Amino acid sequence: MKSETYFHEDDYNQVEIVPEQNFASAQRQMDSFPPQEEGVMGFSSIVVRDETPINISELKIDAALLNNYLTSHSTQVFDVVKTGYGSYVEIVNNAVAYGFDKLAIVVESTDSIVKNLFLIDYYPPKEKICQPILPVLHDLGTKHSLILVDWNAWNIIRLNDIAAVNNYLEEVFDREE
Repeated sequence: MKSETYFHEDDYNQVEIVPEQNFASAQRQMDSFPPQEEGVMGFSSIVVRDETPINISELKIDAALLNNYLTSHSTQVFDVVKTGYGSYVEIVNNAVAYGFDKLAIVVESTDSIVKNLFLIDYYPPKEKICQPILPVLHDLGTKHSLILVDWNAWNIIRLNDIAAVNNYLEEVFDREE
């Protein structure tokens, strides 16, 4: 039986992992966003951000090699990744997710090359001993010169800086508890 996970469609690429060359562009976009304003019924404005100038697919990261690495370091592998909202659900084609401690890495690929890499919430079964995501994010960032762009928290993290990754994860995990 294939294991599956789900994320709300609004979370698609909201915490994305992209080439480090996108740092300045992401920072400029974040700086130009209007202040966050939350009303009684939710947010009153929507921000549409620009496409990433340099897509991760341009790095030609081999999806099979990344799959082997993530499989050996994760707590759980999800062969089926679904998204949607309310009662509408669809399968994300060519995607696999890897669960760690409270976060999962979703890998979308096209023609055996990584097309998108992003994080979603992950709620591991209580009986699972979770593998930490910190060394994995750091390894990916060091090997491929990647940054993590958290559009929800307006935060950009250089993944080759293990202290910055650790601080970010502590903030994320503290917000959830």
